Amino acid sequence: MREQFHYYNPDATVFDEDLYGIIIYFQQIRKDSNDPDADNISKPIWDSLIGECYNDDKVVRLRYAGVLTLSPNTATGLTLDDIDENIAEDFDELLSTGKSFVYIHIGILRSEHYKMKL
Repeated sequence: MREQFHYYNPDATVFDEDLYGIIIYFQQIRKDSNDPDADNISKPIWDSLIGECYNDDKVVRLRYAGVLTLSPNTATGLTLDDIDENIAEDFDELLSTGKSFVYIHIGILRSEHYKMKL
């Protein structure tokens, strides 16, 4: 996780301010009996970024976590317009592999991040 973090964020610094974070687990095949829980996936990821992105994960004040099972319909509806070009290229490549993967986004928390109707 840390290696990938530095690969995509070579100039990253440790944040002290309040942050928001998004973690989406893209799974290729849904396994109802062993379907991953978004919270169980996200907590270890937040912990792994301690010392790399922040000193304490409590600064991630707003968190979104989700699991998306990919199908031809969901993959064609994904919009990558606001994602860095290098990440978008790798994202497209991962979609074509048939393997599951995790997308993580962290940013400075602003009041407009709090929406009561999504």
